[in-house]
Amino acid sequence: MRRSRIPIDNNQAERGLRGVVVGRKNHDGSRSRRGTEVAVLPRSRTTSCTDRFCATAYTARSDGIRRYHDLEDDMTEWAVELKDVKKVYRTGPIEVPALRGISLRVAPGEFLAIAGPSGSGKTTLLNIIGGLDRAESGEVLVEGKNLQLLSSGDLARLRLQRLGFVFQAYNLLPVLTALENAEFTLLLQGVHVEQRKERVQKLFSEIGLAGLEHRRPGELSGGQQQRVAVARAMVTGPALILADEPTANLDSVTATALLEVMEQLNRAHGTTFVYATHDPQVMERARRLISLRDGQIVSDVALADAAP
Repeated sequence: MRRSRIPIDNNQAERGLRGVVVGRKNHDGSRSRRGTEVAVLPRSRTTSCTDRFCATAYTARSDGIRRYHDLEDDMTEWAVELKDVKKVYRTGPIEVPALRGISLRVAPGEFLAIAGPSGSGKTTLLNIIGGLDRAESGEVLVEGKNLQLLSSGDLARLRLQRLGFVFQAYNLLPVLTALENAEFTLLLQGVHVEQRKERVQKLFSEIGLAGLEHRRPGELSGGQQQRVAVARAMVTGPALILADEPTANLDSVTATALLEVMEQLNRAHGTTFVYATHDPQVMERARRLISLRDGQIVSDVALADAAP
């Protein structure tokens, strides 16, 4: 489907681009005096509100593009919030800056892609958000928790309970069946065997894996293996899924089918998705696109489906 940057046209936006418009409105429906801000959000998504105002995701700008911006603290809790995050890798006396002061906010339920050339810092940023690596400085908040202040054990518990990961190489255990791979995090959480099976089978039905529960990874196609990995990430009901180049090893048809599955899960469950990607297909489907270069954000643009 053709995509476009959203032009400033509040009347068009309020007619809806397959979404619900939210803005700086009071709960009685009246606009605040600062009500120039509007956003197009999926119909399945519920906006978070404070006592006075509904949170607004996108701001009208004089250059004709709605860009994601740092709001006043209207959002009660962001899915992700980074403040001046820096990361440096060192090899002996050599220092390589990977992130150079990244600040951004991700609202619950977003479908967001982080793009950029190799070495731009995409994977480093994803790893820091997921607690797999630590920032050199700055603040990394996930659901209001400052990851910089958490112990290794607390980070592991956060990853287990609230985060899901999808990797380029699938990372399935070859000796386990598809069902056993998908339920593995539930096993670590101590969920009863019957509940594990029920939740996995329900999810498998949603994403087109029904009937493949007892196959091992070597008996599945690349696309099927990546769907198992997505199921493993989704089955615990995480607030946030981090996907690092999930389509890199797939052909274009299989990649499209996988992205449709992930978009469906995002809309149905309200799960926040953050991708690191080179793939134009992923960028095309994202509802927000952040571009990195040399460890810095060079653009941050809200996208919407073009009007028919």
